[in-house]
Amino acid sequence: MLDSADPVELSRRFAGPITAVELPGLSGVAGLCAETRFDPGAYDDQLYQTLQVTFPRSLARAVPRRRAEFLAGRYLAGTLLRRLGSVQTTVGMGQQRQPLWPEGFTGSITHDAGRAICTVAPAPAILGIDYEPVLPRGQCAEVLAAITAGGEAGQLTRVFGDPALGTTVLFSAKESLFKALYPLARDYFEFTDVGLATAYPSKGLLQLEALRDLSAIVHRGQVFRLGFRRHGGGILTWLVDGAESRPAG
Repeated sequence: MLDSADPVELSRRFAGPITAVELPGLSGVAGLCAETRFDPGAYDDQLYQTLQVTFPRSLARAVPRRRAEFLAGRYLAGTLLRRLGSVQTTVGMGQQRQPLWPEGFTGSITHDAGRAICTVAPAPAILGIDYEPVLPRGQCAEVLAAITAGGEAGQLTRVFGDPALGTTVLFSAKESLFKALYPLARDYFEFTDVGLATAYPSKGLLQLEALRDLSAIVHRGQVFRLGFRRHGGGILTWLVDGAESRPAG
């Protein structure tokens, strides 16, 4: 942590400018998406007060890096909520560590490698977003064994060619889908509970299919369309309900 300093200077060292991120379909649900780069090494606890983010008691024993990630994501979320006209800009944390959005709004947050990205829209939009650095090739087999069932691994090889790219896209897409569906399913499901149906790397599109009933309103066989692209040296995936990426089944 830094020594005590001017709050404005602390925030300037910690977080960079907020810049817009384009997500196809987001305009159809009147939403926004943006990102900020942040420096975990410049983190200081007083930044929570400076950036008007509530420090959750659940992070009391968290390492500074985790506190920094949470702060960057919630700061970004609060900024987008303000831009959308929300009076309440605090995004809480549920018992399962899921974001609790102000009434009338929904969103999704991702952070990794000093980058935070957030998308927010008026309810009842369904949003999920995830950013991942491209996996090292040596980790692909282990990751695929944990997140796939059936013939997904072989399908990835045929479609993507590059196993590192394909594995990262699939892992990130399942993470985005989980974030999008959790508010509906209200329960955890395994990545092996959804499978790769189709993928079109040249178009940056793929479809994931529910392999079992995930909730009373998310049924086996339901198909969801997600987008993906390279972004900031990694892979960005997203689901936006209401336009190109709305559930297809």
